[in-house]
Amino acid sequence: MVAPNAKEGRQRRRALNCSFGDGESSLLFVPAPQLQESLQPSLSTLSYGEPPDLDDQMGKLSPIYHTTTPNSEHLFLDAIHKQGVALPTDRSPYVASAFSADERDNLRLMHHYTRSAYKSISGSVEGLLVWRDLVPQLALEHDFILHGLLAVSSLHLALSDPTHPPAHSSLALRHYAAGLVLFYPHLNTVTPGNVSSLFTFACLVSLYAWGLPHTSHSPINALLEIQEVFTLNRGVAVIVRSGSEWLEQGPFRHLLLPKPINPWKPLSFEVEDALTALAKRNYEQTTDARLRNVYARAIGILRHCFRLLEERPGLSMTVLPFPITVEPEFPIAMAERKPMALAILAHYGVVLHRLGGHVWLKGWGREVVDSIEGAVGSEWQECIAWPIEEVKKSIDEVPEVTAYYESE
Repeated sequence: MVAPNAKEGRQRRRALNCSFGDGESSLLFVPAPQLQESLQPSLSTLSYGEPPDLDDQMGKLSPIYHTTTPNSEHLFLDAIHKQGVALPTDRSPYVASAFSADERDNLRLMHHYTRSAYKSISGSVEGLLVWRDLVPQLALEHDFILHGLLAVSSLHLALSDPTHPPAHSSLALRHYAAGLVLFYPHLNTVTPGNVSSLFTFACLVSLYAWGLPHTSHSPINALLEIQEVFTLNRGVAVIVRSGSEWLEQGPFRHLLLPKPINPWKPLSFEVEDALTALAKRNYEQTTDARLRNVYARAIGILRHCFRLLEERPGLSMTVLPFPITVEPEFPIAMAERKPMALAILAHYGVVLHRLGGHVWLKGWGREVVDSIEGAVGSEWQECIAWPIEEVKKSIDEVPEVTAYYESE
């Protein structure tokens, strides 16, 4: 779908192009000296001082100017021939090679990615340079990455404009589906030669998973959607486990999961109290030993995420360790609506809410916690009281994320 103003613009451009082949055209190449002479009176009337010397500039050009000369097409063609260009008599192959609407959409999306969308992906200068410089290069080599970039660019357009047309979302879905089809055959073998491209696409899938639900103009089922986010984000872990050694040796190490600068630094009192109470509840009420260990590990990963939040507020990658590194049983317990799993997830919702200034994460924290509040019984309300209070804070109270712009 093309916006009306873009369509009108193309129609105007086509009308202009037609004038080059019209026998009644009034276009004429005026030699530079004549042009300077014809412009001199009007230039001299300006109040900006002496008129500029046009000899150097205009002598290098052969501009087209409107005249009433009837044979202007011949003068135009003569000028073209003097440049050594032979115009074909049969123009149909050139008409057939005109850019299609899809090609123009792709160019528009890539332009948006290189100008704006890539800046929303990483929270570090090093990471931004990877997304700005290296990833587009990989996209020229791998069509699945190119489709992934176009999908993310289209989603970014949709998320950045609340009044966006549905075309952005449908276009993102189309590129996402095409990228997945091309990506799957490569998953069986991860090598030093393809690990960077596979990891890049997995990261794009993660972004897509976070962004897509909020392109809908209707309310989302947050518990179902976060389940899907966990599933898609865990695909990143599969590739990282297979090729972590190669990734850590190259520039894509800047896109790997962040680590705290000081992993032993105590958390703030409010966070520590909330996580301690959560761990106590798990120890006292989870009778299955295996599941109790799964929950305990998840709470430990939450500590890791909150420590990252306190060290580097606004770092969007802070949301990734939890869905990617929890044990496989945890998403299953979420899907089964086990109260302990949902209580832990509600505390993860605080992490999401504090990063709500990011375009990809806006709204997630409050929606997840609100859904859990309605899903657990009254006996669990005390356990999730802190997350409920945290996400009630106005989004204006959440520190606005400062974009990191790279140095040229």
